Amino acid sequence: MKYGLLPFLLLAGAVGTAQAAGVDCGVYQEKGSDGVMVDKHYPCEKAPVNLYDKASLQRGASIYMSYCAGCHSMKYLRYERMADDLSIPKELVEKYMMFTTDKVGSTIDPKINPKMQAQWFGSTPPDLTLAAR
Repeated sequence: MKYGLLPFLLLAGAVGTAQAAGVDCGVYQEKGSDGVMVDKHYPCEKAPVNLYDKASLQRGASIYMSYCAGCHSMKYLRYERMADDLSIPKELVEKYMMFTTDKVGSTIDPKINPKMQAQWFGSTPPDLTLAAR
């Protein structure tokens, strides 16, 4: 499996937003010296990224499609490639992740006029396909 897309899907929604806001990216639990689970906060640049945790990557894709894809495009990525890379059945992608097209071979595009986005937000939200950490 190729992992060019996967770090983006994991980090795009929550991490990108948190970095922009200047806050911690999240909390994870770690066993303390006394054996009790303790909450640990981590900044975005030290997020515990595991490219082999498919469940986490699938949740990242779901979060992106639910919260980010309305404004941010990924015009260099097709739904089918996302499904293949993340081992998501194409039927589930079609049912739960495709809002602006009927073809699994289409690119992820919000279908919003960029001029209107620039008017609303001050600038057009960037395409996130090639975003890098």
